[in-house]
Amino acid sequence: MDFPIPPDRCPNGPCPTEKFPGLWAIPLNSWKTTDGSSYCSMIDACVVADPADDVATTKEKYLQYFRKNFYEDFYPRKVPIEVFTHSALFLRNPGSFDALKDFLLEINKLKNVWILTPSQVIDWMQRPVSNNDVTNGAISSWNCGSADA
Repeated sequence: MDFPIPPDRCPNGPCPTEKFPGLWAIPLNSWKTTDGSSYCSMIDACVVADPADDVATTKEKYLQYFRKNFYEDFYPRKVPIEVFTHSALFLRNPGSFDALKDFLLEINKLKNVWILTPSQVIDWMQRPVSNNDVTNGAISSWNCGSADA
């Protein structure tokens, strides 16, 4: 947060109006329900499945939710998507964890898609390199295994 965020770039205020040098913040881009009726800051904040749904139905609903948000909203515009949640999601919605695993494995196979921790994002922000350089191992902390592992 070395620079204040311009008001027109801050859809979810309040946003800082002064500098905080050396402090990093990871923005939360909104997720939206499959029908687009509501927006949520974290994946568990949207209602996706009915508590009466069986595990297979819950898994399929969550997989649709993850895919819709990624393929329709984030991927075409190359907007980072954060996958933050509370672990209670997986306890309340059996099948949601398997859906998340399947979704992450699916997108991990896509070209120029990176699944990173917030620390890895900050590393790249401090020392950006091209996709080609990343693919060739320029950022050693990103080499944590292949999609087939």
